[in-house]
Amino acid sequence: MPLIKGHSKVEFVVPTNVEVIADNTDELVMVDSNDELFRISKENFLDGVVSGNGFEVPTVVKTVAASGDYFIGIDSSGELYRISKANLLAGLSSGGSGGNVPTSTSAFVSSGDNNGIFYYIGTSFGTTVWSNPSGNGVYVSASSIGAGNVDTLIDRMNSSFYTNSTPGSWVKFGLGSAKLKCNHYSLKSRADSGDYYPRSWKLQGSNDDTTWADIDIQSNNSSLIANSQWLSIPVTSNVAYSYFRILNTGFNSAGYDHLVLGEVELYGEYTPS
Repeated sequence: MPLIKGHSKVEFVVPTNVEVIADNTDELVMVDSNDELFRISKENFLDGVVSGNGFEVPTVVKTVAASGDYFIGIDSSGELYRISKANLLAGLSSGGSGGNVPTSTSAFVSSGDNNGIFYYIGTSFGTTVWSNPSGNGVYVSASSIGAGNVDTLIDRMNSSFYTNSTPGSWVKFGLGSAKLKCNHYSLKSRADSGDYYPRSWKLQGSNDDTTWADIDIQSNNSSLIANSQWLSIPVTSNVAYSYFRILNTGFNSAGYDHLVLGEVELYGEYTPS
């Protein structure tokens, strides 16, 4: 999970209660000649330098960081990185858009899990109780509205939405200036009334909301056969996109062009704005 979320105001305070002598298993964070962060245990550090009696942590520390001071974190792959206080606060105050925020990978585990990008955004990047992110990080729209509300497509409920019976109907999900390199997606059939299940569709991505690239193509897929049933599909994409859509390319199970869905979730490598 990224270490940064959106807040309007945050204090950045260095703890005053610190160890003054490091244990052998404690680690020291250092910067090499290429300005890259690395970490080394006290034991290995002493083995490589001197056989002394201890590796002392300074007992005098600042309690408030200056703008040029650095915050050290660990990204989702276990790699250390640093970000200045100024960039950290810029990211916090602008909803996470400032500073060098690491990417985050949402890994699919099972249909309806809590690992998808829409769920992740709905929890303010894993820091708050979930709420529907529609209009707040995810922007949902459709080619037309036959019934229901497009916001319910990411509401984590057993919901129902469908377009008019028009060829080429779609539902679209915008991520603002954030991007996702998708590697999995899940669809759930609507909660009420049987039949009208999707059969042929495309998952597409775009970075300008005009030119669309196919990420996945399904033709006569008869997997969805019941209400509120999940279908999850792995995909491969080498491009990160800001827009995604499910494009209906054929009749549904009832022989109409309505695109009928209950829920959509995406997974992959997410880069905040």
